[in-house]
Amino acid sequence: MIKLRNVFRSILIAAGMVAAPLAAAPAYADQPPNCWLDWNDENTAGIRCSGDRPFISSAQCGDGQLVQGEMATPGTTSYVYCSSRGESLYQPVVWHAYIL
Repeated sequence: MIKLRNVFRSILIAAGMVAAPLAAAPAYADQPPNCWLDWNDENTAGIRCSGDRPFISSAQCGDGQLVQGEMATPGTTSYVYCSSRGESLYQPVVWHAYIL
């Protein structure tokens, strides 16, 4: 019984190690490591980057189209407005930052 319990525990730990990074991973594999989704609501995504170069953000709207945010300086937030297309933000939020 103890061996079976240890096997089951090992499977749960391994599954958690695999599932946790997948759930937190950004939508794009080449996502800059110093950028993150800073804020969002139903229609808007705010992406922030640190570093020393400006960036432009984008996010996917509910209709599948990508919308570009304004260029922003490091340490500030670039907002993407799906409401400008009459759409809400795709959920879960799909976003990207492009370092310039």
